Amino acid sequence: MLLKSGVSGFYYRDEPPMTNRKEFKETCIHLCRLTAGTLLEFNQPEINVNFYEAILEYEKEIIHILLNAHYPYLAFAKSVNAFNIDFIDIPRFLPYQEGYRVLTFTELYEPIQYKNHKNHLILNENELNIAELNQIKRWKPAIVGEIIFNFWD
Repeated sequence: MLLKSGVSGFYYRDEPPMTNRKEFKETCIHLCRLTAGTLLEFNQPEINVNFYEAILEYEKEIIHILLNAHYPYLAFAKSVNAFNIDFIDIPRFLPYQEGYRVLTFTELYEPIQYKNHKNHLILNENELNIAELNQIKRWKPAIVGEIIFNFWD
C-alpha cells in the first residue's frame, strides 16, 4: 500500500488534505440504522491522535470505525488504546462505506521494512515527507496501520 504524504498527520511544507468530520459521522449514523447498531461515541482527532473514531455497539459487541484525518482511509478495530489498535475486517459493513477506501487486515498489518539510508528510512512504497520520516524514526512503528492511525505527538 502506498503511504501518501501527510497520512501520519505530520507535514513539512504542504499541509495534507482533511477528511470531512460531518460526512463521516453521518456515514456512521447511517450504518447504525441499516445494521441495527448503536453509535455510542464519536471522537475527533486531537493533538496526539490523527484519526476520527466512531464507537458502535453491533450485535452485542463494541466495534471501532476509524477514519484517517487526512485521507479517506477507513479501518475497523476490535479495540483502540493508546499505542495499540486491534484491527479487524468486517465484510458485512463494506457495502455501507461508499466514498472511503476500507483498509483490510492484511494491508494494515503489512510490516514496516526499515532501511537506514539517508532519507529512505523505510522500504515500503511511500511518498512520506521528511517530518513523517522523522516521526517514524522516533516511534518505530511495526506495521502500516500504526502510521495511518497513530497516537504520535
